[in-house]
Amino acid sequence: GTFGPLIRGLGAVTLRTDPPGAEVLCQEVVREGLVWQLGPTRVLGRTPLIRIPMEKGAHLLTLKRPGKRDTRYPIFIGRGVHWDSGPTPLPVFSDTEISEDFIYIPSGPFMAGGDPSAPGALKGSSPWEEGFFMARTPVTMQGWCDFINALHQEDPEAARSRLPRFDKRSPYWESPEPGQPYEVPKVDRDGDSWDPSFPVFGVSWEDALAYTEWVAARDQRPIILPNERQWEKSARGVDGRFFPWGNRFDASLCKMSRSRKSRKAQPEPIGCFELDRSIYGVTDLAGTIREWCVPCGEDAKGELATARGGSWYASGDAVCRAASRSLHEKWTVYTSVGLRLACRLPDPGSPSN
Repeated sequence: GTFGPLIRGLGAVTLRTDPPGAEVLCQEVVREGLVWQLGPTRVLGRTPLIRIPMEKGAHLLTLKRPGKRDTRYPIFIGRGVHWDSGPTPLPVFSDTEISEDFIYIPSGPFMAGGDPSAPGALKGSSPWEEGFFMARTPVTMQGWCDFINALHQEDPEAARSRLPRFDKRSPYWESPEPGQPYEVPKVDRDGDSWDPSFPVFGVSWEDALAYTEWVAARDQRPIILPNERQWEKSARGVDGRFFPWGNRFDASLCKMSRSRKSRKAQPEPIGCFELDRSIYGVTDLAGTIREWCVPCGEDAKGELATARGGSWYASGDAVCRAASRSLHEKWTVYTSVGLRLACRLPDPGSPSN
């Protein structure tokens, strides 16, 4: 009776979009089993939605509007909590504005850190993260090769200094003949096979920044290296899950050293593990390659950079947990660390928006 809503923990959601009139579909996130699933779809109405009653728990809202890409907007309703998208309407974007290679991560709070089993995890908090675009996949060897060849035309020594490498004196790639471009090798000097679709590795945080600046100039977009809060939200959504797919680990769900039986640990092309995908659609987060990020909080004031995510080289599930993090000197290189791009949202006053 009177106490029914309180016992059920009924909450509410308020959602405003720019432009208004977006149809809002809702699916419950069924937080059970190895891979969490989405429940049946129901229509909540059109934006603006004001204090629409919502059952407690995790939900995925999908915002649909003609001419715009569907926006995936996960929410988490605590007992009796009112989830509000904020005083500024949530912008929705077209495919052209986002681009095929990026995914829109809308503004809002999320559960960060707080995982005692994740090495180096931040203290649990619920920060508000402004919206951004996140690259769907990590940067590949071919993408890095394009960067190296652009450098090579202007400054061959600078290009050589940015090659994927084991250390400063040991690049994985051979220099090309005069007048010829670099190519991703089919086999390296150790006899290991390479694929242009492998994630790039053996590059430093400083190299990663140089790459983002090059892509930004080439594409005339505000491309950035993601900060670690952006990375963690892209991986975990807003409900505090430990892995992109849920709270339990299985090596077959992502690319790490135990993913393939009877096969030594080695890289694989991006996107090989379909279930290593966040609720937003960002892939290769628990495995494939650990990624350089801009550190946040107290670490932002230091001389160290952050690496987030699992990799093909990871031997245990702890480093594959989305809250795991490690700090490294910005000039160091690792066979397990590469990068992923992010992009700032378009200026609200720009003609394209």
